[in-house]
Amino acid sequence: IEGMLEELDPHSVYLDELDYQNLMISTEGKFGGLGITISKRDNFPTVISPIEGTPAYRLGIQGGDRIVEIEGESTRGWSSDDAVVKLRGEPGSLVNITVTREGLQDSLHFAITREIIEVPIISFADIFDGIGYIRIARFSKETARRMHEILGDFEKRGINGLILDLRSNPGG
Repeated sequence: IEGMLEELDPHSVYLDELDYQNLMISTEGKFGGLGITISKRDNFPTVISPIEGTPAYRLGIQGGDRIVEIEGESTRGWSSDDAVVKLRGEPGSLVNITVTREGLQDSLHFAITREIIEVPIISFADIFDGIGYIRIARFSKETARRMHEILGDFEKRGINGLILDLRSNPGG
């Protein structure tokens, strides 16, 4: 496969099953999970932030929480992808995690029911002094539809201009 890819343009890539699933999640904008963004820190998957309104957010999981166990199995040395595979799953199913939190001596145990998590496409939209402002967090197949709705509302409210904020957007 790598040999074939060398002959193609630099934007052609091979996606294994996990990479393909992640691509579909980014284009669909939803998945079954807890609603957290994680990264590997100090040899453990660590919560960067919970997504507002998700199961993890409602249970009080916080940025900086270190996920030390998933279903009783130590996560020491796991990559973010390793943890994501275990944390995502069928909506309605349960996952048990143990976290450690700075400033707390004891571990925290959570039994979390997975839900459909919808990743925000447009993170902010409003009008300031007649100028519409839209912050697009990422592109997906729903971006155009959502933009159309917001622009329709802006037109009804009489905008004079538009700022489209694409900072830190990974493209699409």
